[in-house]
Amino acid sequence: MQNETTYQAPQLPVEYDIRIYSLNASGTRRATASVNINGQFAIRGIKIMSSQNGLFVSMPSYKTSDNKYKDIAFPCTKESKAEFDRAVLSAYQQELANLQTQGQDMANGDYSGYSGANDGYYNAPPNGYYNGAPQSGYNGMSM
Repeated sequence: MQNETTYQAPQLPVEYDIRIYSLNASGTRRATASVNINGQFAIRGIKIMSSQNGLFVSMPSYKTSDNKYKDIAFPCTKESKAEFDRAVLSAYQQELANLQTQGQDMANGDYSGYSGANDGYYNAPPNGYYNGAPQSGYNGMSM
């Protein structure tokens, strides 16, 4: 009989660094994103999609021989999926708001805050929340 050893990893707060890019005003794919989790694990190829039911997050996937799609990387629990999606969608909404504000400023002749491009990086705190509301903050990093 073999002894089984299980390792219980310590529960750490989850922090997401999220980059939003390739924004589209119409169509089903509204943007793509890259997410770095706790500075330890990165996921590229995340899509923000639009459907009749609203926006949703689509993880990177591959097509199987029987024409089904399988996610390559994914949150393992319902709660972590909801937290992940909330953080990504919040970063997407923040990017849209930043672009809208930037466009309004430029339309009014104010180019002082314009650097040529917004690099689209956002840092969501643990659980993707600030004071109970889903939000993201800009951290100015580039990947």
